[in-house]
Amino acid sequence: SSSDDGGASRSTQIPGGTPAEPLPYPSLGSHLWRWFGEFHLLLLHFPIVCLLAAGISEALKSRGVESAGYVTLFCLWIAALLAVPTVLCGWVYAGAGHGAGQPTVLAWHRWLCTATGALSIGTALIYSGGSHLPPAHATLIRRSVLGVSVVLVVIVAHLGGKLIVQRVVQRASQQ
Repeated sequence: SSSDDGGASRSTQIPGGTPAEPLPYPSLGSHLWRWFGEFHLLLLHFPIVCLLAAGISEALKSRGVESAGYVTLFCLWIAALLAVPTVLCGWVYAGAGHGAGQPTVLAWHRWLCTATGALSIGTALIYSGGSHLPPAHATLIRRSVLGVSVVLVVIVAHLGGKLIVQRVVQRASQQ
């Protein structure tokens, strides 16, 4: 049944016939904001794969495959560009209560993901810009920063996987 407030809320019925407090309908803005957060689950795969592909491509370049440098740069820029919406959607997704059952894992995942997103942008910029360092030093710095980015993205992906597995196990135990 609905209340006399023009349909802005709905009442629930407690077993035994006693009406409960009216439950407000979520606003359209609130619904769209939560929907935006759901895109985290779609977007997250692309920066992960692109950073890993950039690492593999750079390893090939170190073995003499010169054309791999273009692949590295392409993958780094795709990862950097997608990192921003992926991180933003992730914060909204977590803010909607996803991962709340594991607050420590969620906190590490959120902040490491944010740091990894920022580092992926920095890595793309480092690979794109000219360097005032000798070529051997510039290569060492670029590869070191890329290596840290790859390690971080693997850790972040693992933590995100732990959050999802916990949610799946929780749902299965409720059935």
